[in-house]
Amino acid sequence: MADISNIRITFNCPNSLKERLTKQADEEGIPRSQLIVEILENSLGTENQVESRNPAVNRLIFDIQKRLSNLEGWRREIHDWTENTEINTSNLEATLAELLNSQLTEDTKPRKAKKEKTIPIPRR
Repeated sequence: MADISNIRITFNCPNSLKERLTKQADEEGIPRSQLIVEILENSLGTENQVESRNPAVNRLIFDIQKRLSNLEGWRREIHDWTENTEINTSNLEATLAELLNSQLTEDTKPRKAKKEKTIPIPRR
């Protein structure tokens, strides 16, 4: 399962609604990834956004939202995108988690640290 702890959900609504949705998901045992899938599906064409601090995850979320925005063809779009034989709402959560996992592991590869340049101070 993907580590989705760094995903921030932004609604243009009171904080109490955000808290209620998260609390309800926790109480009902709905995985956070499923909550995110539902938000992605329900936020289409609205001012709601799902964001992450990880740019790779943001690109993935944007791509998923873009593909889901074509409501008539969203199953075919995701099918083509993931190369799975069958996609429906019940296994969309697993697909999203799998895609998040692959993006997170790709994005966490070690990178070379940039060397800081030192500017010599002239002595008098």
